[in-house]
Amino acid sequence: MTFGERLKKARIASGINQADAAKKLEMSGPTLSAIEADKRQVLASEILRFAEFYNVPVLSLMSDEESENTAMKNQMTRLLQYQSAF
Repeated sequence: MTFGERLKKARIASGINQADAAKKLEMSGPTLSAIEADKRQVLASEILRFAEFYNVPVLSLMSDEESENTAMKNQMTRLLQYQSAF
């Protein structure tokens, strides 16, 4: 399952439609649509925002493919360590 598929699954499980989610996340509908369709890369900060908004663990939104998962986990670990320093 891709990041976009996981994100869409989290949105649907939250019972919110794409337009409302985009508005509450302060992004355009086409942007959220592109992310869910895996046509736009996301930043680590956006992943954190999505996880908080949908109330899901950050890692649940990340790829389960080992190589991608490891790289993403490393990026998120660095970001969380950086944020915890402040």
